[in-house]
Amino acid sequence: MNEVLKLIERDIRTKNKFMFIIFTIICIVAILNNFMTENTLLSYFLLSSTLVLNIVLFQFYKKSKNQFSYAYAVVVLFFVLVVVSITLIKPSITTMVAVYIFLIFSAIHLHKQIFIVGSILSVIIMIINVILEPENETFFLQNYTTLSLALVIIVLLLGLVIHLGSKQFTNLKALTQSQDEAKKREKRRIKFEKNIRSVLNHLEDIFQKINLNLQAQNEMNIALKEISSSSEKQSNHIHNIVGQTKEIKKLFGNVHHTSEVVKKESKQAQLRAQEGTDKMNDLTLGINHLTDIVNEVLITFEELTEKINDSHELTDLIKAITSQTNLLALNASIEAARAGNAGKGFTVVAQEMRKLASITEKTAIKIENNLALIRDSNSLVKEKLNISNEEIQSHSESTETTTIYFNKINESFQQLNIHMENLTGFSSEVELKTQAGDQAIDEFAALIEQTSASLQEVAASVETLNSDSINIVEILNETNGKVREIREESNFM
Repeated sequence: MNEVLKLIERDIRTKNKFMFIIFTIICIVAILNNFMTENTLLSYFLLSSTLVLNIVLFQFYKKSKNQFSYAYAVVVLFFVLVVVSITLIKPSITTMVAVYIFLIFSAIHLHKQIFIVGSILSVIIMIINVILEPENETFFLQNYTTLSLALVIIVLLLGLVIHLGSKQFTNLKALTQSQDEAKKREKRRIKFEKNIRSVLNHLEDIFQKINLNLQAQNEMNIALKEISSSSEKQSNHIHNIVGQTKEIKKLFGNVHHTSEVVKKESKQAQLRAQEGTDKMNDLTLGINHLTDIVNEVLITFEELTEKINDSHELTDLIKAITSQTNLLALNASIEAARAGNAGKGFTVVAQEMRKLASITEKTAIKIENNLALIRDSNSLVKEKLNISNEEIQSHSESTETTTIYFNKINESFQQLNIHMENLTGFSSEVELKTQAGDQAIDEFAALIEQTSASLQEVAASVETLNSDSINIVEILNETNGKVREIREESNFM
């Protein structure tokens, strides 16, 4: 049957190619005819478009699943081409010939539906020829009966050919089906023979397996009794495990409580460590500020020392001026003595100048002594400030180290809190798991007791199975004899 279907598909593809070639040749001949008769450009455009559309339809048919899609499409395209040609070039013998060509073209596939469509469209083309025939030409009107009769005869002949071909194809299909049915019956008979052999083989296997099952059931019965006794021992062990798990549950409850207390204490210690860290940070800031102040004071004392040194130079200058003043006063006294009475006024002035020089010199000595004291005090203060600055730097480093230790302690407490939270969660989870374990162990103990009872029932069932297996062996022996009789009868069929 599959070969017939493949042959039909091949025949349809061949006829589609044949229709494509014929219609392409018709379009090309029509284009050449227009070229020779020098018709309008509209005719060229119509024929060229029809040719291109024919090629497109054929390419689309190759991708389509419907095998007759191209045949229907090209018949309709041929009809449109003939109708448009009649309207453009007027009815003539050529257009009438096109009607018969169109009718034969639609019968290429020997397909009833396509031929019926082609026949109806052929009649429509003939009617259009008669309607559009010019008044001065009466060829179609005069020969209408003959042309119609010829068209009907061609339709009947082609219809008869298509009908005979369809009937022949139906007979071929029926013959193929009868051959297929004979092959199927032969296959069924062979399959039946194989099944009988398979059944016999399976029966022999079943005999062997049943014998093995009988042995296994006896062994199982013994094993079940042993399992039943061991399950009682397991039940006692399970009860002991239940008591131990309850004690473990109490211990984990204590661990959980202790971990909660330690977690609270560690959080408080972390807060204190954080407060100590904050205080040490404040102390570090204060020490740094004090260091800045001491450095500023040292700079001020340095400037003061420079000013004292400058003042010492001024006292030296004052002493020099005093010495010069004494010298001038001495010279003035000498000159006043030489002048006699006229120089008495200069003598008074010279005395006053010596007094002023003496007072100035004493004042300069006092200033110098005071500056020396200030310089010594300033040096002592600078020394003390340097020592204080060193102490402050030492304390600053100590506070920084202490701050680092506090930060490490804080981090350690944070890690401790995390571990304690994990420990608390773990202990809670273990407590829940132990509760679930208690329940599971209780259920397991009950299950073992049920299993022990079930095993006793199974042992009784196994004994019943032994007697049933013996009965099955007897039934299979009878079945084996009947299957062999069926096989012998099938060989005579």
